[in-house]
Formats: sequence, structure tokens, C-alpha cells
Amino acid sequence: MRMNEGAQTINQKSRSGSGIFRQIGYDEGLGKRQSAWTQSLEEDPGMSEMTPVPAATVVVARDSVAADSIEILLLKRNSKLVFHGGHWVFPGGRVDQADFAGADGLEYRAALRAAVRETKEEAGLEIGEGQLIHTAHWTTPPHLPRRFCTWFFMCPVPRSSVVSVDNDEILEHRWITPKAALAASKAEEIVLPQPTKETLKSIAQIRSVEALLTWAEATPVHIFPEDSPFYRPREMGYPSPNPC
Repeated sequence: MRMNEGAQTINQKSRSGSGIFRQIGYDEGLGKRQSAWTQSLEEDPGMSEMTPVPAATVVVARDSVAADSIEILLLKRNSKLVFHGGHWVFPGGRVDQADFAGADGLEYRAALRAAVRETKEEAGLEIGEGQLIHTAHWTTPPHLPRRFCTWFFMCPVPRSSVVSVDNDEILEHRWITPKAALAASKAEEIVLPQPTKETLKSIAQIRSVEALLTWAEATPVHIFPEDSPFYRPREMGYPSPNPC
């Protein structure tokens, strides 16, 4: 069985229609932080609303040397880039039209292809669609010049994996524990986009890739905003929860 198929089977049993984010060490302030993030990003209320562009991103994870934590791959974007320039992010990018080829027009299937392609282009890592577990969907708030509706995936890789960045769009890479990344962000040593930061907070207590996969398969997909019209899993090719 492919990993994403297994994840779908398990998640259909455990996800509620509300899309509430159940997590290890759940942070009760998550909703307030997301609301604040939305307000801080909204620029001109009079600006016409732009339709978000589909995108995909991958939380690439490996076990630490000490085997007491996980390490996540973060990439530093070129500061000259308009969107998240200079920020540290997960590998990912927009879903191209070519990603829909053979996907029967289904956005979820195209997002899987985009996730694999972008991870190869940005980090030089070869991963497969079957390794990906869908964990979240974030939509950029309205009234911004650029908006994305992004499919988040988890993907395990061995410690022997070699990262190679293009030194154009991506300038540096770092394997780092979620706790260390959050500490560096708090110290203003690195800049993390809010969805990246919230993702790291949700997995900060997980101590192994095996535990991460168990968590990802059993946890409902996090949807932001919770009532997003840009996340329609059934019609987009991702299984909806079974009726209670």
C-alpha cells in the first residue's frame, strides 16, 4: 500500500467535518494567533480580492543523530523574491498546469505531483507521491497582491539524503529540530512564515520519524481558514471523512 493511501484510510476514520487541528501538545492559542496573522497581512480592504493559486509544500523529516528528536528541512529563499523573500520555508511552490496532466483535473493529485517536483527542484531530493501524507491546507488571507491555497504534506527521508539547492531561488538549507527552529525565530535569527511556524509548533514534541508518521496519519487535516471555500477535498480528489 502506498503511504498516502494508508494515510487516507486512517484519516477517514479519525477526521471530523469541522477540520479541528488535534495535535500533540495542542496549543489553545492557535486560533488567536491565526486571527492575528490574518489581520496583520490584510493590507488595503478596498483592494479587489485575488483568487488564490494552488500550491504544495512538503515537511521533509528525518531522525536526528541522537535519535531523540526529528530534524526538519528548511530552505532560505532569496531575499530578492517577492513572496517570502529571505524567509526560511519548507520545500514547495505553485501547482503548475503541467502537474494536472494525467490528474483528471483533480487538484489534490496535481498537488502531489507539484510537491514531488518542487522538492526535487528546490532541494535536489527525490521523493515519491506514495511517501506523502496530507496534513494541512492553508489559504493566504484576502486583500493581498499574492495569494496561495497550499496543500501541506509530510514526507520521511533517510539521514543519508543529500540536499542540493539551486543558489538562485534557494540560497541555503538547514536540517534543524522544530524546537531549535522556533527558538531561532523567537531570537529573530531567522524568519518563519506563520504557517511554517504553526506547523513546527504542532510537531515540536515528536521524537522520531516513526512517531511523526503515526501522528500525521491519525490527526485531522488542519484547514485555515476553517471554512475555506478553496478546500473541497471530495471534488478535489482527496477522500472526505466517513459519515459519523
